[in-house]
Amino acid sequence: MVVGIQLEYMQMAAVVALAAPLLSALFNALWGGDKAHIASLVGTSLAWIASIVLLVGSLEGQVLNSRGYTWLALGAWTVDLGLQVDALAAATLATFASIGLATQVCAVGQLRGETSYARYFALADFAVAAAAALILADNFAAVLVAWTVLGLCSYLFVGLRHDDNAAVAAAGKTAVFELIGVALFAMGLWLLLAERGGLSFAVLQVGSGQTARAGLIAFLLCGAATCRAAQFPCHIWGADATAAPAPASVWIHALSGGLASVYILARTQPLLEVSPLASQVLAGVGTATALLAVFLALVAADLRRVLAYVAASQYGFVFAALGLGAYVAGVYHGLVLAFALALLFLASDAIERAAPQVEGVWKMGGLGKHMPAVFWTFMSGVLVLAGALPVAGFWSRNDVLTAALDAGDLVVWIAGCAVSLATSLCAFRLVFLVFWGEPRSEAATRVAKQPASMYIALAILALICVALGGVGYPPGGGIINRFLEPVLGAFAQAGKGGLPHAALMAVTTGTAILGAVLAWALYGRSAPDPARSRSGALLQVLAAEYYVETVYRHLLVRPLQACARFLWDLVDTVLLDLLLVNGSALCVRGVGWILGRLHCGQVRTYALFALAGVVVALSYLVL
Repeated sequence: MVVGIQLEYMQMAAVVALAAPLLSALFNALWGGDKAHIASLVGTSLAWIASIVLLVGSLEGQVLNSRGYTWLALGAWTVDLGLQVDALAAATLATFASIGLATQVCAVGQLRGETSYARYFALADFAVAAAAALILADNFAAVLVAWTVLGLCSYLFVGLRHDDNAAVAAAGKTAVFELIGVALFAMGLWLLLAERGGLSFAVLQVGSGQTARAGLIAFLLCGAATCRAAQFPCHIWGADATAAPAPASVWIHALSGGLASVYILARTQPLLEVSPLASQVLAGVGTATALLAVFLALVAADLRRVLAYVAASQYGFVFAALGLGAYVAGVYHGLVLAFALALLFLASDAIERAAPQVEGVWKMGGLGKHMPAVFWTFMSGVLVLAGALPVAGFWSRNDVLTAALDAGDLVVWIAGCAVSLATSLCAFRLVFLVFWGEPRSEAATRVAKQPASMYIALAILALICVALGGVGYPPGGGIINRFLEPVLGAFAQAGKGGLPHAALMAVTTGTAILGAVLAWALYGRSAPDPARSRSGALLQVLAAEYYVETVYRHLLVRPLQACARFLWDLVDTVLLDLLLVNGSALCVRGVGWILGRLHCGQVRTYALFALAGVVVALSYLVL
């Protein structure tokens, strides 16, 4: 009886998590204005409360499977809509809702007075509802719809400021990769429907043997996640998407792009397990992105572009863990990253708004004296990215590195250690350039005061970043492992690496400390030169983002533009305009002219035509 009551409350909470932000989004879309944040905060708060109820129920071991109704019936194929809440869904939804609520609170002060104020809150509420639909759905058809809506929200977030040409261009680039991801996802689901006869999560367990079609489905779904999470070679849109407001960047890089992709891949675990090639490619792409993106972050000057590259790099780290089969470690690191990146993006916006005339981190410095609250909260996020003990980033990164060594993949382990070192260097580079020392420009001395609501949200996120470390202790057997392993399973290679936990933890700690020391040596002891030379070959390659966009332009964009011009000249101009439109008009005009000449009003002419008609008719009858 108690279980029935608990499941009933969980079902009600799931409905609230879906309906509350959707209703607030509709309200703000229709009647939003200067008070749009009120409805938004109410809807997101209700969704957050519902997510906590679901999380508590899942911690008690409850699993909700609520069947709805048949959505599509295509012959023998049917698609049923329902709700599913297990440990993975509850943890992911709680992360989405918590970060969404903190972002809304910050946005009240950060976006006040902008023309896009009401549009932002309507979009943010719609994104919360779409995320809830994606996470609580029990089938891939509903996931595809919610996935598409989240991509639409990302596109609209980037182009929120219509008067910014850079934002409009970045929105177009975002839309291209979002659509590619949706197309790959849809093709994978079509093959899954043909392979298994359904799209529910349960069909992944039926006939899960290794087949060529199963491998292709896994490739397509991994490709969709790669596009959405800005992984190599789809990383070129991520940094440009920082043209969106910082609260929207949280959704684009940390939630919709990163965490949602991790959730999708975790749900496709049975397919990845029977598709070793797809898993290896996923691990390879994630490792390559982790390495390549972190070097882009090391040379970037714009604060939020640095964070965008770091987000792509760290989610590449997560993809590598998922490709190795360490699903619990990957999901744990993904959850921790979402909180840390949200904290850093919101703190970066506070910095940029406090000193709006300062362009780039090279012109900052000394802001820690003027913004101590932002400094300490920003430092919490930096410690997570660096993997410093005892915050959550240490335990989650240590789990991923341990999994790579246990799996016997020394390449991924060595690359992971290098990424950890570079990420620590990059994170502390921001600390020393932005907050340390003396101001390096006159504008950096004029710091404006920020709204109190922003500091409250940043403090809560910072506390969560620190507290999440407790669920990962001890390594491999913490609360997070006991919570997620019933859904994702234990890592098959756990404990086979040959190194004790103490040695592995020492490696993780060493990379964090060494990165901080290198950052101090390079950026902390003297003011850097803002006009650093970019004439070196490596710096030119990094500045051009490895020339990936140049390759796209020459191999895809220009050929498509040439094809479009050819179709314009031939099909549109000649076939449609000249032959069909103008040709049909000329034909009708000519027929009208001939008929006009025939109706001359002379009786003898009409008699001649009648006689000619009789002759023709008689000739036909005779012949």
